Amino acid sequence: MGDKYTDFKSAISSAYNSYMGWNGRIGDLFRVSFGAALSPSVAFSFINAFIGTCVIYLFFILFYNRFPLFPTLQILNLQNLKSLDRKDSIISQDIGILSFMLFFMLSSTISFGSIFFWQSGSYNYLWAHFFILLFLLPYRIFWDNYFKNIETFKPKNIESNSFLKLLILFFIAFIAGWGQEVNIAIIVTYFIFLAFGFYKKVKFPTWYYVGILGFICGYLLLYFSPGSARRMSYFVESGAFLSLKQVLHLGIFGIINRLSEIYIGYTKFVIISISIFWIIFSYKITKNSIYRILLITLFIIFGVICYVYKLGFYFTHFSIVMCIIFAYYFRNIDKNFAKLSLILALILCLLCLYLDSIIQLGGLASRTKLHIVFIFISLFLAIFYYLKDSKIMNFLSFVFIILCVIKMTLVSIQCLESRYKWEQMLGSIDAQKRLGQKDIVVDSNSFGSKYSRYGDWMSPGKNADVWPNTSYANYFKVNSFKAIDFSKEK
Repeated sequence: MGDKYTDFKSAISSAYNSYMGWNGRIGDLFRVSFGAALSPSVAFSFINAFIGTCVIYLFFILFYNRFPLFPTLQILNLQNLKSLDRKDSIISQDIGILSFMLFFMLSSTISFGSIFFWQSGSYNYLWAHFFILLFLLPYRIFWDNYFKNIETFKPKNIESNSFLKLLILFFIAFIAGWGQEVNIAIIVTYFIFLAFGFYKKVKFPTWYYVGILGFICGYLLLYFSPGSARRMSYFVESGAFLSLKQVLHLGIFGIINRLSEIYIGYTKFVIISISIFWIIFSYKITKNSIYRILLITLFIIFGVICYVYKLGFYFTHFSIVMCIIFAYYFRNIDKNFAKLSLILALILCLLCLYLDSIIQLGGLASRTKLHIVFIFISLFLAIFYYLKDSKIMNFLSFVFIILCVIKMTLVSIQCLESRYKWEQMLGSIDAQKRLGQKDIVVDSNSFGSKYSRYGDWMSPGKNADVWPNTSYANYFKVNSFKAIDFSKEK
């Protein structure tokens, strides 16, 4: 009993020291305290896989406001695509959408391994987004009910004796707000919706305010963390981080230039999705094939120019204005297309809000971009939803499933290979230690992977006196640790 109390006290002390000295995120506090004991266990793999699966499904539910439907085996047959009834078509598309989401996350923008495999990345980003998405769900349902029943909308309040429900919501909101520095974008979004609600005289239930309060409290606890401030001081010293005063001194053109640099890495999928949207628009605006080809060609050229010359900031804002104009123009002509235009505009506004919020830092590591990936995916899902009744969507669903299976197979092979190389390295270290060696040398290829998004963490190098070599030496209880390329040393 005494040992357990000592371990618990040590875990709390580690979390406190991290909060005060290095990182204020709840995920990192859990990592250095209780997570350190959980990570090496077999249970962690199952728990982490469960959390990762929940994150993907929660995002699907958040976007569509419903659970995904699962297929029967016969509808996965390409020969049956033309004979699908409406329900089977939806089921097939749901599996296709989930496959697209997983394929997209495995293939682009984020360092998938750093989020879904690495315990530090999982605690800080994957688990954080689990709570964020869970927190967002009741608000998604609330506003969906409002916009579907504007004239007769009456919010369902939580009964006065439901204190436990309010407490649970506050706890989830508090953890969610504490999870990420970029949560300021969510707070701004909620205040916009709150202002809209007051303007429309919407009566908000008690839980609505309780959730927002919990989220803000969690965010403030993170924002004012001494550890986060200390960690940020290293970025300030390197010149990568600008204070608010420095940002204001940039002037309007300096701010635009800095934002333009930030937007460079987030242009490709905006251009692709908006180009698809433009193709749909071209088919709506004219029946003349020559005019369609001309419109599509000109816009693709425009998109390529913006990508090559790094004009993503201007392209994104141009797209927002264009989508708003289309939403207004088609409001009485084609309500579905007008709705698509408005949704794309709002998603792009959310993207801008997130990117603008990192103007001080100037960029994000690949493992911190899960929210950006969800925004990119949302752009495509909005278009897919518009095309849900078309034959091409059934075909695309089949393609997404095949691509996802292929990608998952390739990634799994690389993961197994990385595991094998790691075990080989452990054997080499053990052999060197049995020979009495305290200065360990391993093959640097033990840390590499052909899967480019396996991880963005630092691997040991030739210099035994720098991190992370020093951490490896401490872990394996040796004097020094370094990694060199054996193939070049021969």
